[in-house]
Amino acid sequence: MSKALAVLGAQHGNYVTAAADDNPKGFWEDAEIVAFNDGLLGSLGIGWFDLAEIPQGIFDLPYWHQKRAQARLLMQARLADCSCFALKDPRLCRLLPFWQSVWSDLDVRVRYVVSLREPGGVMQSLLTRNQFYPGYSAALWLRHLFDIVNGLGSNNSALVVDYSALLSAPAEQLMRMSTYLERPCDVHKLTEFVSEFLDRELNHGAIAGDSPLCDLAEYCYRQICSLEQISNRTAAILDPCLPAFSALTQAMREDARYIDGLHNSKTWHQLGERHEQTLFDLNSQIVRIDAEISEYNKQLRGEINRLDATVLVRDEAQREHARWLKQLSTHLAEQQKNYSHLHLELQQQLAELQSDYSDKIAELELTLGKQDHLITEQKSQLQQLATAQTAELQHLYASVFWKRRLAKRYIAALYRRTKPIIRPFLTLIPTFIAQRIKALLDNCLLNKPVMSPAAMPVYSENIVPDTADFQPSPLVNVARHAPTNGLDIIVFPVIDWAFRIQRPQHLARELAALGHRVFYLTTTFHHSKQPGFVLQDNPAPNVFICQLNLAGIHPIIYQTLPDSRVLKNLYQSVEVLRQQLNIKRSVALIDLPFWHLVAAAIPACQLVYDCMDHHAGFSTNSEEMHQQECKLLHSADLVITTAARLSEHISRERENTVVRNAAEVSFFSKKTEQYLYHSDRPVVGYYGAISEWFDIDLVITAAKNYPQWDFVLVGNTFGCDTKNAEKIENIHFIGEVPYSDLLGYLNAFDICTIPFKLVELTMCTNPVKVYEYLAAGKPVVATAMPEVQLIEELLHIAHSSEDFITKLDLAMKEVGNEALSQERSDWAKQHDWASRAYQLSHLVSEITPKVSVIVLTYNNLDMTKACLDSIERFTHYPNLELIIVDNASSDNTPEFLREYAESKGNVTVCLNDKNLGFSAGNNVGLKIATGDYLVILNNDTYVTEGWLDGLIRALKRNPELGLVGPVTNNIGNEAKININYNDMLEMAVMARKYTYQHIGKLYLVDCAAFFCVMFSRKVYEDVGLMEEAFGVGFFEDDDYCNRVRAAGYQIAVVEDVFVHHHLSASFDKLKVEVKQALFEKNKVIYEKKWGAWVPHKYRPGVH
Repeated sequence: MSKALAVLGAQHGNYVTAAADDNPKGFWEDAEIVAFNDGLLGSLGIGWFDLAEIPQGIFDLPYWHQKRAQARLLMQARLADCSCFALKDPRLCRLLPFWQSVWSDLDVRVRYVVSLREPGGVMQSLLTRNQFYPGYSAALWLRHLFDIVNGLGSNNSALVVDYSALLSAPAEQLMRMSTYLERPCDVHKLTEFVSEFLDRELNHGAIAGDSPLCDLAEYCYRQICSLEQISNRTAAILDPCLPAFSALTQAMREDARYIDGLHNSKTWHQLGERHEQTLFDLNSQIVRIDAEISEYNKQLRGEINRLDATVLVRDEAQREHARWLKQLSTHLAEQQKNYSHLHLELQQQLAELQSDYSDKIAELELTLGKQDHLITEQKSQLQQLATAQTAELQHLYASVFWKRRLAKRYIAALYRRTKPIIRPFLTLIPTFIAQRIKALLDNCLLNKPVMSPAAMPVYSENIVPDTADFQPSPLVNVARHAPTNGLDIIVFPVIDWAFRIQRPQHLARELAALGHRVFYLTTTFHHSKQPGFVLQDNPAPNVFICQLNLAGIHPIIYQTLPDSRVLKNLYQSVEVLRQQLNIKRSVALIDLPFWHLVAAAIPACQLVYDCMDHHAGFSTNSEEMHQQECKLLHSADLVITTAARLSEHISRERENTVVRNAAEVSFFSKKTEQYLYHSDRPVVGYYGAISEWFDIDLVITAAKNYPQWDFVLVGNTFGCDTKNAEKIENIHFIGEVPYSDLLGYLNAFDICTIPFKLVELTMCTNPVKVYEYLAAGKPVVATAMPEVQLIEELLHIAHSSEDFITKLDLAMKEVGNEALSQERSDWAKQHDWASRAYQLSHLVSEITPKVSVIVLTYNNLDMTKACLDSIERFTHYPNLELIIVDNASSDNTPEFLREYAESKGNVTVCLNDKNLGFSAGNNVGLKIATGDYLVILNNDTYVTEGWLDGLIRALKRNPELGLVGPVTNNIGNEAKININYNDMLEMAVMARKYTYQHIGKLYLVDCAAFFCVMFSRKVYEDVGLMEEAFGVGFFEDDDYCNRVRAAGYQIAVVEDVFVHHHLSASFDKLKVEVKQALFEKNKVIYEKKWGAWVPHKYRPGVH
């Protein structure tokens, strides 16, 4: 059966038990799962051979929570690298409720197959293998059958596959399984299964028993075999058998334990004989193990020396502490005397003050009492007045509400019925008039949303499930109130914070020191079905370690890319993080392509890709990951690299800036007495990863040439074959050590080395350790990597194996030269991580070009207020210039704008003496704008979070574009999308849902509507001002778009930016005949210049 599942593409993992004499084709059972299941049964006080019934609901008790967590880890390890996993173990029949809860936690889709073997065959097998008599074997067969039928639950079923049928008609049974499991059947594997694997001798025969249980089992077998599938409804067929089963099995349990003990005794005897040869083989390895023990003893002596040095440092610190405490005690005694004297003086002064002011206090208390009584009376009067007014309002509302509602219903119904009739005539009406009629009817009769700023609800930035029950930990409150300069950093890392202290952690710490809040994510995830996060630590000021929630199977970020489920869950968790920690504008510092699409969905976020290595040089890098890196390179706002040669590689795809590595100079330049390796011989040292790029043969050659020196290698050796080096007496492997211990080993090194192979990976590397070695003032010998050759005056470069040997001797002769040591240390001080963080922060500011937003107003003050409020609340853009041009409004708009600009340093107000029209009014703003990018925005709009960044990113990533605009709810061309909402609260949710599904997408158009458009200064200088001949309005946007395309640019709608639009707020105040005349007049002007006007249209499917 298990092999049959393999034919259908199922995998059984790496822990399958081997074959045995009584099962030559293999058991196909996962050894770890079997052992785990035996442990579960043991916790219940039973074994696999027990007949006792497991109580219902027992697995819901708290005791089993930890067991479920362990089971989840077992399953995650097996499901991580396969799409279909087969798990076979008869114990699952008994433990099905437990495992169903585990699979539910992981959101795993489970299909059940019951391999049903005739009871006689089972009785034969258990008699041979376990010496169970037939009646007991039949009882075990029935116990397992009853448990699986009852355990399936109401929503599950299992396919029944008879073992005999599988042997006699394998192709037919495989087709049944293929259909049920929805798995394709490989014809080649099926042929191999039938002709080579399947063996009729696998049926070891059957026996008949004289126990009534044998007859009962045979009856149940026939009943189940007649079914295609079984479920918990099958229990109705088996229920009549249960009383007989219970009565016949009462006295069987102890017999089974005795028989199983006999079988185990026999099995142990067989195992003992089988392992005699193994013991002989192990004895032959004693010599090798003794050698390893000797090496471990060497390392142990090193550890002992390290601990001895640590103890000496601790003892000295304790002595210093004791001296400090003695001084502190003397100082405290003196302070106590002073305190007593001052306390006495203060008590005397307080008594005098109390005496002086007691009368005044009594007088104030009397006055306060009178005032309090007066306030209470006034409050009572106001409440009575409010109650009376409320009653009056309710009476007035009730008197007209139902009349108005009834009339509104009649009119709306009439409108819906006549709409199909009048639709053909709409083509005869000018487009703009038809649109206004439709909008008027929709808004007045059908309650479609229009923006009413006076009653506008609060905008919600949260599109993830409700987090009202979110209970912030103390660390969350610390993060919320941490000081910030307004730009938060979210690090999407390649390594966890505590794994190895490298470039990501150093940059994070120094960026936090510059005033940013830094949220450093983890490479693993917190298992939870609810989006959210866990703040794990606050390892440095303003740095917070954050683990995102993720349901189901967790991906390994180095091997796979997130699928749509993982992307959605992680994005929602990031949204909860942003909401709970009040993250507005941010930078996503991405270290690995896995994170690309997660970070790209964050609004008002700049993407910075820190490309630290030539990933194609890693043997484990997949083509899928390489393709994702290419996409990240093209979509990032900024790409930084660590080395010149790496920069050359990346520049084939994308321009980038080199931000080299550095050192924590203050740490590595400290002069301490800590020595974690002790030797009377000269020491050549290295610390760092010892992997495939490490030239171990070069170290062996050097050690043989200098047998009087110790070669000490500190670091993990995964990926490097060190067996030959371990045989060399003067080569010592220390293993991985904490970052804090590196200085103790560096102090013990006389000279330092970087013996890397010269492969493309290392040729693109800027080694961190060279900065750290030089910060400590150590002589350094390195192979000829391009980055170290840039500073060849500070270290020794080896171009061959022989040259490496020679340069080691030269470096050793420099030991003790304080002048050279100081020169190296002084150079390193110019290359600390603080300088790199400052460089990165400066680069981020440079990719934030200045943007000028021009808002033209004409009356409609409430809409203007709503528009400006949305800009202020949801733009989060630091380099913004806001220019408001008023076209001689007759309401209170000019006064409001003057007052508004007074408190804003980046706002300029231009008040025109007369209505210059749409083009001329916007031209006033364009002429004084100083931004690198220019935005024309109507005052009847309401922007959404991250809108400005989205428009800028579209223009920067696509240089062929000259002009872009957002999608919207209400416009007469392709920018309109199908979207429905009743207020701004729903608008935020629905808009985010649409833009999330269209990240990075564009919709090319011939003309963009000028309710909201952006273009660069270069395009503006190429195309010029808007055409003022169109007066108040109509056709000016068509004209400008034609001019943009004539200049060689394209025009697009940015699909991941949404801006709400009321539509024609100013034109609505004109009479229909005035607008029609204006339309016809401007149409003539337009067609004289450009030919016949092509009416605008919606994109396909939009209405």
